Amino acid sequence: TLNFPKTQLPHFKETNGLNSEDFLRKLCQEGLAKRIAEENINNQEEYQNRLDYELSVIHRMGFDDYFLIVWDVTNFAHENNILTGPGRGSAAGSLVSYTLYITDIDPIKYDLIFERFLNEERAQMPDIDLDIPDIKRDTIIEYLHQKYGQQHMAQIITFGTLKTKQVLRDVARVFDLKTYEADAWSKAIPKEYGITLKEAYASSQSLKNLVADNSKNRLLFETAIALEGLPRHYSTHAAGIILSDDDLVDHVPVQIGGDGILMSQFAKNQVEEVGLLKMDFLGLRNLSILENTITLIKKGYHIDFDIRKINLDDPETLKIYQNAETSGIFQFESAGIRGVLTKLKPTSFEDVAAVNALYRPGPIQNIDEFIARKHGERPITYPSKELEGILKQTYGIMVYQEQVMQVA
Repeated sequence: TLNFPKTQLPHFKETNGLNSEDFLRKLCQEGLAKRIAEENINNQEEYQNRLDYELSVIHRMGFDDYFLIVWDVTNFAHENNILTGPGRGSAAGSLVSYTLYITDIDPIKYDLIFERFLNEERAQMPDIDLDIPDIKRDTIIEYLHQKYGQQHMAQIITFGTLKTKQVLRDVARVFDLKTYEADAWSKAIPKEYGITLKEAYASSQSLKNLVADNSKNRLLFETAIALEGLPRHYSTHAAGIILSDDDLVDHVPVQIGGDGILMSQFAKNQVEEVGLLKMDFLGLRNLSILENTITLIKKGYHIDFDIRKINLDDPETLKIYQNAETSGIFQFESAGIRGVLTKLKPTSFEDVAAVNALYRPGPIQNIDEFIARKHGERPITYPSKELEGILKQTYGIMVYQEQVMQVA
């Protein structure tokens, strides 16, 4: 067994003569003052106490440099008019992220829990995924490449593996089978997601007949089983990059990618196992659409506005959701979720968020009850009177992971 070190964080060097802890606090205090002014926040003591607590946890866990690295990337994006997502996953529960403008979601306003993101009882790296326009992702990658250097930054390899039908086709080609013969093998595989060749053989009589037909077919099938699941080709991971103070070649095998930037020959799980920092920059087409739309509005209508400050409870916008006119709106395009929107008739941004959270395996079973309670067709009840404060906004139904944690 090989024992690898825990994650080795690169040091953020541009701290204006301060250590990482003090520089992070300085940035957060400046950001908090700015957020308070922008959002007219009154309960300033609550925000300061939350910020102090988060910074103390971050420092004790040794993650000051991590937040500075992420801040630096988002700051570069903002300075270069690259739109970033408002926040993805548990990172939105951090006030530090909010004051650094890494996220744009106020965790205190929306009752988001820092411990879901970072917890001293759970020794693992924080994970901040940054959403950026897909057409601008190369700009971010090149910035990191230039800042940290050729030997210290790399993209991550990903392997395409030989799946059931693909391995049969590849082996059939090596065995000089004609196209129609290879098709017969593919058609003999049941249409079941993730099924293996052995499972297919157990449930498909036509596949059994093919295998039993002659010795060549038996050898073909045995060869396919031996190769199934092995890597077939490689490409660049859509989001992940790794950073290190050391030359990466001292930690992982690398190769030069098509863009001239290093690429690790270890996949994403393995680079983390050997102690390297992995970060995810997700290029989203929808953010490119938003960015282009903002540009067109400003040019065509000569309206200057900040997308972060639009009214989230705008009645005309909510009508779009009530009528399920959501083609092109991220995560609200499917026929299923549009059907939910027409029944629910969202009247607030919180309703829209609840639909997004409920329309997933597991909580989807609560959608009809949620709709009935919203429209007064069924009474709003709580498992216990003490839980009313936690579940009131969602009509007595547990919708969010934060609610589960608060109840516990």
